[in-house]
Amino acid sequence: AGDLSGWQQEPGSAFSLGNSSKGPVYRQTSLADKATAFLTASDWAWSQSVEADITPTAVNGSDRWVGLAVRYIDANNHYYVTLRSSNHLQLKRMVAGEFLTLSDVALPFVINRTYHVKLVVNGSRLEVYANGRWITGASDDSLKHGRAALMTFRAQANFDNVYAGSTRPFPIVAFDFGTLEPQGLPFTSEGGTWTPVEQSNGTSDIAWGQTDVAADAREFIGTRTGDQAVEAMIAVD
Repeated sequence: AGDLSGWQQEPGSAFSLGNSSKGPVYRQTSLADKATAFLTASDWAWSQSVEADITPTAVNGSDRWVGLAVRYIDANNHYYVTLRSSNHLQLKRMVAGEFLTLSDVALPFVINRTYHVKLVVNGSRLEVYANGRWITGASDDSLKHGRAALMTFRAQANFDNVYAGSTRPFPIVAFDFGTLEPQGLPFTSEGGTWTPVEQSNGTSDIAWGQTDVAADAREFIGTRTGDQAVEAMIAVD
């Protein structure tokens, strides 16, 4: 839409509105050093994602890169993913000005090829996707909040179709008991009598039943999460 409101650049960056065969792009043209543009109103804690179509157009030297960042506090504190001219994708952490590589995988780097890259953080878990495919992940809890950002290092690139937002829900556990009795369910029980039961709806479906009417009955499963929802089909017998 050609609207650059809400973006702020770090000194030395050269982001501007440009045109491509597919329409307007956010173009970074400096080959001198690191360049960063961050979305000012995206300082979110816990869950955050940023994705974009990234087209590297030129590099200055070897092992140069283009990428994305989450929890970007400043130039010295952020998580970021880099597509590197050395044909690697690296997930990295910058804390107090010191960087650490969290994950390194091989990925071909081709000038003028467009890559759809997505970086997701949920709590301490980081995940990277490229062209719709999961690539790598890592865990780190050094940074608790920050903004979404676009980044390059001694590389020119076009950024398009940028999306920054919260993360989509993902399942921790799911059960569809079907017509077979479940075996070895990994629930932890506290009271009650829990057992497979055949539902009385004429379908021979099996459900997970609690059959003790005299007890406080609970079962739990999964891992501790900060933001959570649970749903089930429930029948009172």
